[in-house]
Amino acid sequence: MKEEQEKSIPGEGISDDELEVLPSNEEEEKEEILLTTSKPLKKPSKASQQKIQERIMPSLSKQLDKQGTQVNKIIQMLQPVQRQINSAQRHSELLRQIHSQLKELQKHISQIQKGIGATRKQKKRKVYHTRSTNG
Repeated sequence: MKEEQEKSIPGEGISDDELEVLPSNEEEEKEEILLTTSKPLKKPSKASQQKIQERIMPSLSKQLDKQGTQVNKIIQMLQPVQRQINSAQRHSELLRQIHSQLKELQKHISQIQKGIGATRKQKKRKVYHTRSTNG
């Protein structure tokens, strides 16, 4: 029985030093694999850059044209809105002016009413005074 247990224990017969070496060796192998599989980046040649530009430029030009027409449509749509905003601003300013003028008119009306009330009182006093002296 003891012989079966000894055989089934993993790592039996391998020293601790050997166990430590194995993971570091694996890491080195991984590094070597990564180094060998990665290729250095090359700068594209002028000819290949020109080919890329020749392919890209027409599509960029078309996109710019489309965006230009879209911007023009947006501008045309916004012009009436801008006119309405300007009109609303003018209306708002006119309403403020009318409001201030109404306040001034109310002040004048109240002053006139006070004046009328004062003259009525004076007239009543005169009428009362003349009646009392005549009567």
